[in-house]
Amino acid sequence: MKILVLGGGSIGKRHIKNLLSAIDSKQQVFVVEPKLERQREIINLGVAQENIFNSRDDALKSNQYTGAIIATPTSMHYEDAFALVTHGCHMMIEKPLGIDASHSEQLEKKAREKNIFIFTAYCFRFDPVANKFHQLIKEGIVGKPLYARAEMSTYLPDWHPHEDYRTFYMAKKVLGGGTLLDQSHLYDMTQWFFGDFSSVFGITKKHSDLEIETDDFGEFIFNMKSNIKVSIHIDLFTRPWREFYQVTGEKGTLLWDIHTRKIILEHTDNKREVVMEGADYNQMYINELDYFLKQLKEPGKVSGPKYIEGKRVVEIIDAIRQSSAEGKLIQV
Repeated sequence: MKILVLGGGSIGKRHIKNLLSAIDSKQQVFVVEPKLERQREIINLGVAQENIFNSRDDALKSNQYTGAIIATPTSMHYEDAFALVTHGCHMMIEKPLGIDASHSEQLEKKAREKNIFIFTAYCFRFDPVANKFHQLIKEGIVGKPLYARAEMSTYLPDWHPHEDYRTFYMAKKVLGGGTLLDQSHLYDMTQWFFGDFSSVFGITKKHSDLEIETDDFGEFIFNMKSNIKVSIHIDLFTRPWREFYQVTGEKGTLLWDIHTRKIILEHTDNKREVVMEGADYNQMYINELDYFLKQLKEPGKVSGPKYIEGKRVVEIIDAIRQSSAEGKLIQV
C-alpha cells in the first residue's frame, strides 16, 4: 500500500512522521515537495530520496497510490483532489476542503463515480479531549444546551517563529490564507456538537496592522436547527493565545480550554471542577491517520467523518462571506 503526501510544510511533515511510524515500510511513503530545504528535512525524517518528487504530476506518473494526504496550500486543494480522483486515489484533505464551495459538488460526484473515499482532516474530531467534551454535552452534564461561545485568538508571527510571517501562506490571499479558512475548525466542531446550521450573521475582514493580504478578524453568530445559539470569534493578532469552546446549559457551563487541553465544569453554585486534563497533542493526528488507513482497507465502511462534513463547512464559509459583504443574516 503506497501513500502519497502532497506538501512538506509543518502539517505535511507531521503527517509524514506519523505515517513512517504507522506503516510497515518507509518505502511505502512518497512525498511531493518542490522546496529543496523541505526535501532535506523530509529525508531526515526517513523518507527515501527517490520517493520525493518536485511535482504532483511526476509523482502520479511514477506510481499507483492507494491513498493520499493533501497538505498543500488551501487554494490548491481542489486541483490536487481532482487529479487524485482521476488517479483512483482515496484522500485525506487538510482543512478546509477548498477556498470556497465552488467545486465541492463536482468533486463529490467524481469521487462517487469512481468509488473514492474523501474526508476533510478536521483533527479535533480525533482528539480524546474534544471527544470527552462532546460526550459530556450529549450526556447532559449542563442540562439542555442553550448557548455556546468559541474562540480561536492567536498571533500569526508566533506560529512559525523561524519564518517571516509575511511570506507564510497564511498571509497570502492567492494561497488561501487568512483566519476565516484556517480556523474553520470551530465551524466543524459546531456542527459536530449541535447538528446542522440554520442561519449565520458574520463579519470577516482585515482589521489589524499585521502586514498580510488576508483577513485576520472574524465574528459570527450561528442559529442552529437544534435551536442553540452559537457565537464564534477568530483573529490572528491576539497575545497571549486564547482558544476555547464553552457551552452553557440549564445546569451550568462546560468549558474546553483548547490551548491548555483542560475541560472545566462550572456549576450554577459557582463551584468549578476539572473534568479532564492533559493529553498528548499529537495523539489526535495519530488517531486521524489510523482512521484514514482503516478507510483505505475498507473505503467508506469505517464509522467516522465522510465527505459531507467538510463540504458543509465550505458552504458555511461562503455564507459568512456573503453575510459580511451584504451586512445581513444569511439562511444556510
